[in-house]
Amino acid sequence: GSTGYGQAALESLAGNAGSLDVLGVVAATRAVIDMGLVDSERVGVCGGSHGGFLAAHLIGQYPELFK
Repeated sequence: GSTGYGQAALESLAGNAGSLDVLGVVAATRAVIDMGLVDSERVGVCGGSHGGFLAAHLIGQYPELFK
């Protein structure tokens, strides 16, 4: 996993993986789209291990956002 987010962030995912982490990525993705930094028609996602789990959830829950 990533470092620097603190114990509370790590513990918040217990029972919430696939929801809280998804919402964080969706919020960040929409922010960079709103800033004009990313073409909203060309957003892709991939990952390995938990990143792969997260990518699958993102595509499944937000197919209009992640191609």
